[in-house]
Amino acid sequence: MARRKFYDEEFDPEFLEVLGKREILARSNPTHYAILVYNLVTEAEALEERYQEDRKANPVLETTPPEAWLAAEILPLIKDIRARIQVDDAVLGEAIKRFLRSRVRPYPAKVNDDGEQQLQTTVKPFLPVIKTLLLDVVNRQKSLRSILNLPRDVSNIRAASAPKKPRSLREEIVITGIVQKYSNQRIAGELDAEKLTPDNENFKCYVEMQREDPHRFAAMKSSVKRKYQDYLALQASRGKAPKV
Repeated sequence: MARRKFYDEEFDPEFLEVLGKREILARSNPTHYAILVYNLVTEAEALEERYQEDRKANPVLETTPPEAWLAAEILPLIKDIRARIQVDDAVLGEAIKRFLRSRVRPYPAKVNDDGEQQLQTTVKPFLPVIKTLLLDVVNRQKSLRSILNLPRDVSNIRAASAPKKPRSLREEIVITGIVQKYSNQRIAGELDAEKLTPDNENFKCYVEMQREDPHRFAAMKSSVKRKYQDYLALQASRGKAPKV
């Protein structure tokens, strides 16, 4: 059995102690962990109410990308939990905004048919993503950098806010296929042409995978698409395939 890796060195010592005790109790009674989940979900759901209060007090928020407000709100909580993570607050804030943008569309605010900017009046579309993010943040088996797709060599705001590019040949081929609107069959053929093989040992090649289990192939494609939503949006706005 593979040994599980933990990232305890990133956590606040006091929070880690509480989390450790909760995990021990949860092995006998899962309700102990359910309390933590409930608290995090409640924290996420409370963001909508706080946003409405802030929006009434500061109308400028209605023309501000909501992920910016959300990043400012949840950054202190994340820093409290992962107090020993060596990432500048400004860089971490940009990484959180990029993370949220890549998973919730359409943002930022658009211009309506009358040429007027549509106002942002809610953060509800982000709440499911926020809940998942906070649950990941308290997961000792996940590093904060991996959760936010923040490479270790990123140390400035510009790099943190830039759309993440595909990092493997497989991802590059899939992303190019999505941008160029290739059929799944063609994407599978392109992957096989580069002698890439599926992670699933039940299939010798991607064409076989697409033919015999199209749902699994589509899930693989969707996984890559979700990972690079912000990069795909940038390439679509430029009207061209990505250059990696």
